[in-house]
Amino acid sequence: MQTIVFIGCYKSGTSREALRIANEMGYFTVLFTDRTKYLEQREEFYDVHQMIYKADLLNKESLLQHIQELMIQGKQVKACLSLIDPFVSMAATLSEELGLVSLSKDALYKMENKTRFRKELNELPCTPFFTIFEQGNSIKQFTKRIKEYLPLVLKLPESNGSKDVLLAKNSSELTKGLTYLNKKNGKFPILIEEYIEGPQYLVEVLAYKSKVTIVAVLEQEIIPKKRFIVTGYHFPAQLSSNYYTDLEDVVFNIVSKLGLTNGSCHLELRLSKGIWKLIEINPRISGGAMNQIILHGTGINLIRETIKLNLGLEPSLEKIISQYVYTHYVTVEKSGILQKVTGKNRAKGHSGVQEVFIKPKKGSILTPPLSMGDRYAYILATSTTQENAKEIAINAAKEIQFVLRPFFKGESKPVIGMLYSRKDPSIVKKAFAYATVAKMEDIDFYYFTYGSVDVEKGKIYGWVHEKGNWILEQRDFPDVIINNSSPKNRNQSYIKKKLKEECIFTSSPVGTKMKVYKKIVSGKLFSDFVLPSRILKNSNEVLSFFKTNKRLVIKPISGSRGRGIVFVEKLPNDRFRVMNGRDVITLSMEDFISYIEDLIASSSYLVQPYIECKTKAGLPYDLRLHVQKNRLGEWENTLIYPRISGNNKLVSNVSSGGYRGELIPFLKEEFGNQYVNMQRYLEYFSLSFTKHFESLYENDFDELGIDIGIDENDKLWIYEVNWRPGSKHREFEVAKKLIPYAVFLVNNDK
Repeated sequence: MQTIVFIGCYKSGTSREALRIANEMGYFTVLFTDRTKYLEQREEFYDVHQMIYKADLLNKESLLQHIQELMIQGKQVKACLSLIDPFVSMAATLSEELGLVSLSKDALYKMENKTRFRKELNELPCTPFFTIFEQGNSIKQFTKRIKEYLPLVLKLPESNGSKDVLLAKNSSELTKGLTYLNKKNGKFPILIEEYIEGPQYLVEVLAYKSKVTIVAVLEQEIIPKKRFIVTGYHFPAQLSSNYYTDLEDVVFNIVSKLGLTNGSCHLELRLSKGIWKLIEINPRISGGAMNQIILHGTGINLIRETIKLNLGLEPSLEKIISQYVYTHYVTVEKSGILQKVTGKNRAKGHSGVQEVFIKPKKGSILTPPLSMGDRYAYILATSTTQENAKEIAINAAKEIQFVLRPFFKGESKPVIGMLYSRKDPSIVKKAFAYATVAKMEDIDFYYFTYGSVDVEKGKIYGWVHEKGNWILEQRDFPDVIINNSSPKNRNQSYIKKKLKEECIFTSSPVGTKMKVYKKIVSGKLFSDFVLPSRILKNSNEVLSFFKTNKRLVIKPISGSRGRGIVFVEKLPNDRFRVMNGRDVITLSMEDFISYIEDLIASSSYLVQPYIECKTKAGLPYDLRLHVQKNRLGEWENTLIYPRISGNNKLVSNVSSGGYRGELIPFLKEEFGNQYVNMQRYLEYFSLSFTKHFESLYENDFDELGIDIGIDENDKLWIYEVNWRPGSKHREFEVAKKLIPYAVFLVNNDK
């Protein structure tokens, strides 16, 4: 059975079209995907004969092992390829190691990262000025140093589809853009490039055994708004013979410098003052409708020829037909939930229209474009002239209407308030994340504290984030409040009571650790997953626990962030080891009893058995399951990550000196080839427990942080449930669910 292996794909566009074409060519298609939703939507992938889930599509050894298993099953793997960044060079590496076609994997690898290819091409005249902002540098000093080069374009090195590409026209926008990208992706450097004026062109290239062919040149039309979104493609681009010759020279020099002798790529260049400047290069055919544009314009099926290249066959790039093509992409001006799409058949009825493609389904969330993925339809038209092809496509596009249901009722925007304890919002990272996401959702947002509320007048002095600054304004009470702060005194309790009479609160506290324990036990369904707990009233209760447990944990009933936790261990000869933070002492029976009595006198504590939860390296750890409600009011997993003790403490909280790891690498290290099963178990457990836990309370929650341990038998144990879990360095991931959920509450307020 002749087989082609694909690494990753999208639900539409060239990567999906490649699966269909490979199927038509008579090949058995195997898709490795890292998207669990594709497994749930398996019946929609009719062109995939076998779908295999892999959490990490950049794990070469794991992919090789699985492909070799396919071969043992009798599948004759003839090619391994990808049309998705950043898996193109990985697929080329696999192809070579499997003894298949040898592609220019090093060149493809360079193209997958913007800083890599910029450095490689630095000496070529087509490279504009660029510099790199490294993490840890001062934004203020960096802005001062490069402001003379404004306007500038800011990019994340590994983003694609125009995601996170920002234009900075002045110092203020430069500072704001660097701050935004730095907070969003603090791990990566930021690429800053000279902004190039002039028309932009896309060039499709195929290289076979060192013969480089320019297959197509198209002119792009770009929305001059927040992002660089291409909404129109002219084929063929109208260039003078001199400019086209210059373009050929530039493209061949770039391809040669990168070392591409076998493979495909597409380049985006601008013609500025008669000189070609390279904007982007990617190691694959362009996405969206590109294959269809070239097919209708030349008769060349570029995806089919790219597959042939990956099979080791010579591609056929002779033009069969020659006609003008214009493709117009449709976006939306406002956010909303798609109810229906009208006008598709009317658009198809326009003379000259060859294709009408609608991407989203009913119930999808549509937003104004911030990336190429926010283009929701296209109309492809052909004609004998460029102008007529464009006119046909644009007129047909006017037939397409996306009927959206707004996220909120009525004509006015909902107003979200964030209630927090700190007076200055500029030092609260989550406040910036909430404000940014609210602006993207076209929602009114402000930040306030208990002290800024005037109950009698029904007014609040709140902070609004505008143009990079927090501005104090007098505001009416909001529609909904993200309550990040519990009242600390009687006056604050009174203010909260009055606010709740007028506003929706997104959540409420779960209560003390003991209340949570009793709730779970009374609910029965998950009672086997909680540690036996008892309020500590005297030292005898600790001694009683030692009859069945060698090690115990003593926790403050109302504590947080791992503070005040004491670990005790019974030693021979009535002696006890006590660990509090990094302090370890050994006490006699008499001194231990005295220690416990002093502890009880200072605060309220509970006692539990200690569960051994350690890495293979012997470091204590726990797992945080962070769940949130989405814009439809449904629970979703936001984050699951390990917290590992890094300083000989038994407490693994980040705030207590532990460090946070990434889930997949951690599970691979600790659970080997069972890591996927453990991942699925954790994902299932977090959602099923959360739904049950919420049912035990009269009020609803918006997010929860569940801390669990895993013992030597792989049994899960619930340590704590937190109603407002920390999200350091993950503030935007949390905000992207919390803000839309707040709007959901307004929209569904009875």
